Amino acid sequence: MSRSAVRCPSPANPRKLYRECAGQPFDVIEHTLTADWVGLRSELQRLGITPTASYTTQFMGNPSGGQERGLRSGTLPTPLCVGLGRAAAIARQEMNAEAARLRGLRDRLQRSLTRRVPGLRVNGDTEHRLPGNLNLSFPGLTAPELIAACPTVAMSTGSACTSASVEPSYVLRALGLPDTLANASIRLGLGRFTTADEVDFASDALAAAASRLYAEHGMTRAEAVPT
Repeated sequence: MSRSAVRCPSPANPRKLYRECAGQPFDVIEHTLTADWVGLRSELQRLGITPTASYTTQFMGNPSGGQERGLRSGTLPTPLCVGLGRAAAIARQEMNAEAARLRGLRDRLQRSLTRRVPGLRVNGDTEHRLPGNLNLSFPGLTAPELIAACPTVAMSTGSACTSASVEPSYVLRALGLPDTLANASIRLGLGRFTTADEVDFASDALAAAASRLYAEHGMTRAEAVPT
């Protein structure tokens, strides 16, 4: 079978992307999986994709302006360019081990919160997902009130590019979540310097905050579980 060159859009539904790409001998000439995938070559390979292309605007920068013959305006900071190259080299050397470490921490956080928060829902595919990302719905609550009740944990209601919006995440809607659950969803990110102790701290803080909010709303554990 000849190898195919395709352009893969950023997937709103990872399960769909996996079904379409799994087992296909693709050489990806150009893709738009954004900077979240940088340093995660092994995760792409699990989808049967050979990541041979450069990454898009979040990683490489936006073309703009009329200077530099229309290619890139402004003066590039040489030390930062060198630093980016060095960071990419380190990522290539350590990405497999780092992905496995993050996956273990993410699963630890998920297991702990699932035991302690009634009706907690994991959004997205439970297997084919980024190792350092966890999106959760807390039924009966709203994301803004949970964030306000848990100031010691950094979390978000969506991606940075839509953080100013009060609408439910279009990605969660594409996954089939109703607005009530989409509005009850938070996103947690784990990174290179995240430790097991920090994961346990976050789990304790989130579970305690959710428990307080359920009590304030007069909800029992059974009432918090969606039917």
